[in-house]
Amino acid sequence: MPNMPDENEQREQRYSALDYIPPEIVKLLLAVGPTDWSSTAPQTNEEHVEDYRKMLENTSKLFELPERSVMHFVTQKDAKLALAICGTSPASGQEARILCGLWNKLYEIVLEDTQNKERNNGQEIEGTGVAVADGVQGPEEEVSTEAAGAD
Repeated sequence: MPNMPDENEQREQRYSALDYIPPEIVKLLLAVGPTDWSSTAPQTNEEHVEDYRKMLENTSKLFELPERSVMHFVTQKDAKLALAICGTSPASGQEARILCGLWNKLYEIVLEDTQNKERNNGQEIEGTGVAVADGVQGPEEEVSTEAAGAD
C-alpha cells in the first residue's frame, strides 16, 4: 500500500489562486473589490438602450466626465460579441481588464485540464478538439455572431 501524505503534506500540495492568476490581475482585482451580478426584467431593445442611457448619464454626473468618454467592455475574441459592458467610469478600464484576464486565465486552465482528460479517455466536445470531463456538457448550439456588429 502506498504511503499516504499526512495532513501537513496535503495542505502544502493545495494550490492557491495566486498560482493561476497573473500578479497584475490580482492587484487590479484587489483595487476594485467585490462585485454584484445584475439583470433587468424582460424588455425590448429600445427599453434596454434607454436604461443604459440613464446609467451612462448617472456615471457621467457622478465622475464629472466630459461629454465624450471611452466605453470599456469585454468581447468574445475576434467576434465583437459583447460579454460584459463595464462602462465609462474611471475604474471601468481596470474592471474590463480584470474580467478579461480572469476569463482568459480560467479558459487556459480549463482547456489544459480538458485536453489532459482527452488524453486519458475523455470524450471530445464535437468539433472543438476539447474533451469533456465526466458529467459536463458542451454547448447546446453554436453562438451566432452575425448580428453582433460594433457595440
